[in-house]
Amino acid sequence: MKQAPGKHRLRKKELISNIFSLFSERYDLTDEKSIFDLIIPISEIQNYLEERCNVKYTSCTWIYTQIKRYEDILGVHLFKKIKTPDNPENFDIAIYQGMTSYTQFQHLYLTHKLKIANGIYDQIKNSIETWKKNVTLKILLGSGTNIYHFANIIAGRSKEDKIHYHLYTHNLGVINNLMEPENISEYITMYTPAGRIDTVGNTIVGDDNNVYLATEFDFIIQSTNTIYDNELYVHTKEESNRKRVILKKCSGVKILALVMDEFKTSLNKNMSCYGKLSDYDFIIVPKTRSKRESGYETMLKKMASFMTPEIVHWNYVIYKIKK
Repeated sequence: MKQAPGKHRLRKKELISNIFSLFSERYDLTDEKSIFDLIIPISEIQNYLEERCNVKYTSCTWIYTQIKRYEDILGVHLFKKIKTPDNPENFDIAIYQGMTSYTQFQHLYLTHKLKIANGIYDQIKNSIETWKKNVTLKILLGSGTNIYHFANIIAGRSKEDKIHYHLYTHNLGVINNLMEPENISEYITMYTPAGRIDTVGNTIVGDDNNVYLATEFDFIIQSTNTIYDNELYVHTKEESNRKRVILKKCSGVKILALVMDEFKTSLNKNMSCYGKLSDYDFIIVPKTRSKRESGYETMLKKMASFMTPEIVHWNYVIYKIKK
């Protein structure tokens, strides 16, 4: 039975996720070049929470207090409060532009990442000849926050599917999340390489890739920071070294997960290249209602010489790389 508005409150994590979802949905409906350019009145956030979550927040200040408390727990900024001159008691919210950490980025483009995660899951599910009980899948999960949300799906569905997953990853966000009590599953076994912990990227970096090279994976899933002239780049040489080994030397169906903001028209000279789009077997992108969608489609059509849409879902598109 649906609860009457105002009878309960969202947990802080749920509140934050829903606010980020609103930003993603709004971004889909505008022609803003960046999600960071969006400014949403707190009153619109109140209405969204009531309509979507059936929770009525009568106090704008209480919403922002909960945001700040969650930020204090994480130790990072997620949103920026913008006061409105005409009404000191009212204010707008924007996404904090100075994001640098994994914890911040895992929330960004939230609905897009959830679409991609479901696309990856469906691709894996559809690729198995017989989707049956007692199957064991070996999957390498790369760094980045796109991968985080796919791991959540595995955690939620492994018991239902009765699929045994051997997950190999250097993604500390994935490891920490799957170690939460509600996500621990007898169907999931995790393996990690040795190396140094990079606290900025929330990943394990290093040259010890033996556990990866010695394994025949069913699927290898990665994301990237920047795509320029169809080449793939990340911020550090250490991260690019491990990504290159995985992409060039490890065996398995290779999937690249993109939210589409990775495509850039200029390149920071300090970034490190580790491969090309054509090195993958599949590329999965979100399907949106954005005014930018036609621009994305035009750009991707220019790559028709080496990739073609194989599955067009209302939430995502799966491109197959021609070999």
